[in-house]
Formats: sequence, structure tokens, C-alpha cells
Amino acid sequence: MEQKDRQTIYAACGCCGFLFVITIIAAAVFIFGWKVDLNQFVNFNSNSANKYNTGKSMEQRDSQRESDIRQIGLAMELVFDDDAKYLTSIEMPTKIASGDYTHLENVPQDPLGKSYLWKDNTADPQNYCVAAELEGTSGYFICNQDYCQQEANKCE
Repeated sequence: MEQKDRQTIYAACGCCGFLFVITIIAAAVFIFGWKVDLNQFVNFNSNSANKYNTGKSMEQRDSQRESDIRQIGLAMELVFDDDAKYLTSIEMPTKIASGDYTHLENVPQDPLGKSYLWKDNTADPQNYCVAAELEGTSGYFICNQDYCQQEANKCE
């Protein structure tokens, strides 16, 4: 048997295996009346994934927090580039946008579902401060108009 024939057979077997699995699932749904909510698979995004992050280590969650705060800080800097002022809000915005541009469609949430800290900047649009409380070390990771770094205190 030639190599090309073997590849054709292997490809056909792989396809049959896939169809077999689909058939078994369909039969289980029909016979046992299982209900499948496809929206769980279709609408899966980073915010819906947060509820599954509880199994991560403390260091991994702190790393995620730092990454999230840096992402929010970058979006705020992009707003400043567009408008010569930062997005103002009393509390943590759900979206960061300016004019015709959306820089961050969904502001990330803490891996354990807590809210990140936001300092009301409605009185001073030339400043902002966002922070995450860290688990592994005492303190916060903050971003403001000057820097992003670990601090002992939250935004003040």
C-alpha cells in the first residue's frame, strides 16, 4: 500500500471518529433529554472566564491583576492622546472610550470577582488612578497618570 493511500485511510478514520462522537452526543441528548445551552460556548469571554480562575495560584492571580491594571492604564493613556484629558468617572468605568474610539470594550475584573479600585477623577480630568489589591504581598498594584507600579497604599 502506498503512502498516499494510507494518508487517505487515516483521514477517513479521523473523520469517522469525529462523526461517531457527535452521534453519541446527539443520542444522549435525545435518549436522556439532556439540555445543552450552546450560549455557554458561544458567549465565552474573558470576563465570563473569571469565575473559573479560583483554581489559579495566588501568584498567578496577582500577575493577572497587574496585567489588567496595566491594560486599563494603557486605555486611559490612549484616551488622553485623543482628548488631551483622561476619561472621568466617579467609579470604575465598564468601558474606556473617547470620541469615536473604544480603547477597552470590557474593563477586566479581578480574578476572584472583586472590583478593582478607582479614584473619582471627575474634579480633575488631568489625573486618574486605578488599583488592584494584591494577595501575595501586602499592598496594591496601581496605575496613574505618572506610572504603573506596586505601592504600599491604594490610590489616594
